[in-house]
Amino acid sequence: MTIFLILYETAKNCGLVFGVAVLTFYLIKILCTLLAESGSVHATTAQLKGHHWTLVDAFDAGYYCNVCNDSIYHGLECDYCGIVTDVSCMKKAEQSISCKSVAGVNKLEHLWVPGNLPLSSVCCVCFQNCGVGFGLNNLRCSWCQRTAHDACRHRISPNCDLSTIHNLSDNLHSWSPVVVFANRFSGSGEGYLVLKAFRRVLNPIQVCDLSRQSPKLGLELLNKIKDISKMVVLVAGGDGTVGWVFSAIEEISWPENRRPTVAVLPLGTGNDLSRVLGWGDGHSGIVDAAGILQQLSQATPVKLDRWLVSVTSPTKLGMKWSKSEYKMNNYLSVGVDALVTLNFHNRRHSLPRVLSGRFMNKFLFFTYGTKDVLERMCRNLHLHVELQLDDKPVELPELEGVVVLNIPCWGAGVKPWQMGKGGPPQLIDDGLLEVGLSEPYRIGQAKKVQIRIKDCSLPMQVDGEPWRQESRMAKVNCVYLSSEAYLVCLIHAYANEREEVMGLLIGYTDEQTGCCHVTNTVQLKRLVKRSDRVEMTPETLSEAITYADNLNAVNDSLDESVRKKPVRVIGWYHSHPHITVYPSGVDNHTQCEYQNALDPMWIGIIFSVYNTDERSGIGRLNYLAFQSFENGHYSVPVMIVPKLEPAIDSILSERIGALTELCFAEESDAFEKAVQSFNFDDNLQQLKTLAYSHNVSTYTTNVCSAIRGFVHPLLAYLTDRSRHSNYNLVVDALSKSSNDDSSV
Repeated sequence: MTIFLILYETAKNCGLVFGVAVLTFYLIKILCTLLAESGSVHATTAQLKGHHWTLVDAFDAGYYCNVCNDSIYHGLECDYCGIVTDVSCMKKAEQSISCKSVAGVNKLEHLWVPGNLPLSSVCCVCFQNCGVGFGLNNLRCSWCQRTAHDACRHRISPNCDLSTIHNLSDNLHSWSPVVVFANRFSGSGEGYLVLKAFRRVLNPIQVCDLSRQSPKLGLELLNKIKDISKMVVLVAGGDGTVGWVFSAIEEISWPENRRPTVAVLPLGTGNDLSRVLGWGDGHSGIVDAAGILQQLSQATPVKLDRWLVSVTSPTKLGMKWSKSEYKMNNYLSVGVDALVTLNFHNRRHSLPRVLSGRFMNKFLFFTYGTKDVLERMCRNLHLHVELQLDDKPVELPELEGVVVLNIPCWGAGVKPWQMGKGGPPQLIDDGLLEVGLSEPYRIGQAKKVQIRIKDCSLPMQVDGEPWRQESRMAKVNCVYLSSEAYLVCLIHAYANEREEVMGLLIGYTDEQTGCCHVTNTVQLKRLVKRSDRVEMTPETLSEAITYADNLNAVNDSLDESVRKKPVRVIGWYHSHPHITVYPSGVDNHTQCEYQNALDPMWIGIIFSVYNTDERSGIGRLNYLAFQSFENGHYSVPVMIVPKLEPAIDSILSERIGALTELCFAEESDAFEKAVQSFNFDDNLQQLKTLAYSHNVSTYTTNVCSAIRGFVHPLLAYLTDRSRHSNYNLVVDALSKSSNDDSSV
């Protein structure tokens, strides 16, 4: 025991230290992110004149201020031209040192910046190492990024040809620019590094920060320049950012030969479109802007299908229908993978600064993926969706997810359509969509795909943007509760003052009018018996379904003139002893699960019993029928349907008898479980006898309480009904005899 306690305390302390370390790491990360956000101390991304300063907390060794020539550890750096300065020298730098000009000029000249050259720099004239030594040694052009010795500068033409990117950056004649779009917060700060790297080698007007301006603004500005022959748009980000830029391009009227092509620099996780186009699964570390531009100049354009997804859904409570449209580049899915994405999306947006980064994103995906797959919340999906390919219905096997593919990759690199043998090829520009399951099962290819959610809400996603889609759910407008069923529910609710009781409702529904007709009930044993909670076993529902089938069998044997509508299990009821009638959060959750898994018109009824009016002290009974939605519930009017004839119904007698037997059976089971739980040794025989006597007394008390509060009033009621029925029989017999005598 001592060893265990020591190990436990050690593990406890280690866990505490680890927790503190992780918390400290993320606090530092948050502070760094905030510092990066506030780092632009002088200008914004949209600024077209002057330096664009960014606060740098710690320079590498060997950096010198371009104003005072002193060694610098922290200060400011211009993202456009690359000069660095102390905070105190910033104003002097703005006045004395020129930055890149974005305005049009007749000739583009080199913009030489002294010192702070990259490591291993080579002079473009003598091809010897340069930038070595202390202070601001040698020069670097902010446009073409060439480096040169001070003595070699006179041998270089003053006009800058932009080196290897002459046709991709600012040019005086035929201009084929690259426009870079990136969000500085994407990829856990990698977006900022992308913006910084491309501002060094391109005209600043060609680099747009999506956190501060929309892509449409930058594209419209470049579309007005007449000298552009064609344009390449480089999107640094995930699939969602790429789709945003695609939509912006489509909103602009382009000349026929100037519609831009799009390349992808992947950041973050996923990046399925980038994988298909050959740009890889992600980017991290140093951004080689010149190398990426060189790859762009050698890339081959391909066509990509884009699809319009129209989603028609009800508003809350099913009162109205709304229509939403999405543009799809990659895939659409319904089911378990969309559920994983939805849970990940909700968790990440709850703590956006902490839950960022590729590792944390992958960890969250793994966590929710494992949880949702094991819990199987989307099982039996084929029972809740209908699929049509080119207006032809498709029969679905048992499944948990349906995926509609436009590209081969799905789920961060998986290629489900290519798994297995056979099947037509998959192309990204063939005008066809591939439809399959998550495991994978090929269903077919089509130009038009229709997915209808029948009777529940399901998670969906389009290109990684998830939401929960509601179905065409029928709304319950009214509940007609027969007086016999009402009486049984009431007797059952009053049978136990300390614990909630529960039963199932038998009847039929009318989807046209939204009415539920409750004609019978089923009372079975409870799985959980508490004062604030009650649950039933799956066998309970199975037995109730069997009971309804037996009623239908009897109904089918009757004459057609008296045959009733077929019945089934349509809802549940439970009691709230000593508390309000309104459903709790657990009640709403349970009702939602029933509506989603069993029937959208599934109804719940709550009976609030053993309450007294505070003013009069008179006992008070409340009951409420309800249905639930994601964030609450709404009440449904209840109409008690009286019985025309006062005679005791056979079904009512059967349910009352079953209810009486159930109450005593539950008490007997509780007593037997308590007795079987005795684990006393033989030398504790007296304690065992005392515990047994206590349980016998408790059992006897509960049985007597049930007889006093439940059986005795019920017996009196049945006796009264029996006398009333016998009186009616005597009256009918005398009336018949009188009629016979008068006829004679």
